[in-house]
Parts: sequence; structure tokens; C-alpha cells
Amino acid sequence: MERQNLNGLSWADQWDTGDYLRPTPVHESRTKRMQKVTAKAKASAFKGLKKMKKGTMAGVQWIKDKYQRRKSQRN
Repeated sequence: MERQNLNGLSWADQWDTGDYLRPTPVHESRTKRMQKVTAKAKASAFKGLKKMKKGTMAGVQWIKDKYQRRKSQRN
């Protein structure tokens, strides 16, 4: 494991002259990014759940209609 100074940078990060090794600077904190990702995931899951509920209810209603038609034809 590399030793790190107080700023959290390793020796290589401090003395390397190539920009190709450094990640691009991030302007948001990690927690803010995670909050955004979590919010998007929740919204997406909720949207999918609503679609599933709508489809399930349509299927249940279709079965009820079929049962009612069949029941009324027998009488």
C-alpha cells in the first residue's frame, strides 16, 4: 500500500507530470453523486412498479371479465 500525505495524495500523484493518469476533477462530492444516482434508481424502480401494477390489474380484470361472461352463459 502506498503511503499518503495529509492531502490524501500518494507520492506518484504528487510528482507525476502526466495528466493521463489522473482522473478528471470532480466538482461534486461523492455523497451528492450517490444521492443523485439513488434518486434516479428509486424513480426508475417506482416507474417500473407502477407499470407492473397497471399490467397486473389489467390481467386480473381480464380474468374477471372472462369468468363473468362464462358464468352468465351457463345460466
